[in-house]
Amino acid sequence: MRKRRRFLEALAVGAAGVAGCLTDDQPSTTTETGTETTATTTESVESRLADRFDTVVDMQDLHGIDGTASTRIDGALQKRAGDDTVFYFPKGRYRIGSVLFEDVSNFGFVGDDATFVLDQPGRHVYMGFRRVEDVLFRGFKADNSADNMAAWLDFKTVGGTNVIKDYTVTDFDDVEGRTHGFTLMIEGGDTSLTVENVDLSKGVTTPLRRSSSARRTSSIRNGSPAR
Repeated sequence: MRKRRRFLEALAVGAAGVAGCLTDDQPSTTTETGTETTATTTESVESRLADRFDTVVDMQDLHGIDGTASTRIDGALQKRAGDDTVFYFPKGRYRIGSVLFEDVSNFGFVGDDATFVLDQPGRHVYMGFRRVEDVLFRGFKADNSADNMAAWLDFKTVGGTNVIKDYTVTDFDDVEGRTHGFTLMIEGGDTSLTVENVDLSKGVTTPLRRSSSARRTSSIRNGSPAR
């Protein structure tokens, strides 16, 4: 409960500072050698994530995962998923087949220019969330460029304050029939979901099917969008 109160307090300052992590306006600093770098280091990001989550998993700290998409991350995610846990993805590419998370709360995925390389052919859900609460999903691209590839994100929440932000499908799919960028379901009178800076415009087979409002922000509560 203490974690949830702290999370709700953080949200009160606005979407730009969701949970106090990965804001877009970090100041630049200069090293002694004159090399410019950002103040948002991996350590500072993980420290801020730790203010909300009990467990912060840096994906590149795990054996065999180095941000080059050399191996699937499905097993590592499933093994470590749980309440009050966030997966942090430093810049890189991460190969993924299909994973499902169920009945978790205060759960997160935070990427720093991270790309999911979709690795299971055909139409399928590459990442599913069912009966989840208070989920933060932010900072990812989905590489849909492989042959016969049309994978999407499936998100079904039953409580809390949820955020999907800064998510892009990067390439056209080539699968016949209807495909989805992601699917959403919200249950519960006090459940909310904010969707911001989501671009699905390239996840289609023809430009005629692109939406002109692909990047619009939308907040949804109890199944009804609030504009």
